[in-house]
Amino acid sequence: MIKNIAENILSFAMDFNVEEIHKTSIKILDEIGIYIGSNNGLNLLDSIGCRVDYKSKNVKIPPSIIDNAHEKVNKILKDYKVPELPSDVLKEMDDIVAGALNRESVDSKDI
Repeated sequence: MIKNIAENILSFAMDFNVEEIHKTSIKILDEIGIYIGSNNGLNLLDSIGCRVDYKSKNVKIPPSIIDNAHEKVNKILKDYKVPELPSDVLKEMDDIVAGALNRESVDSKDI
């Protein structure tokens, strides 16, 4: 069941360009916004420059705030080494991607 869900998600995601998904997500957050149920969350986002509608609890996040957060996360991640996944896990992931792409096999290094 989980494998089928993963294959469907990957199949759907592979039809889109990652950069286009990112641009669209940024546009949605800026123009439509996102519901934040926590008053503390609303106050925090308001304090960093997001446009907050306290009545509807909708927050619109400007691209500059997302870019700033992204830069900070990248700086933090540079200091940490990501452990390599075991080969059996990588193989299973490759098989899921291959199934989603309707291919005999795939190597994650090629994606």
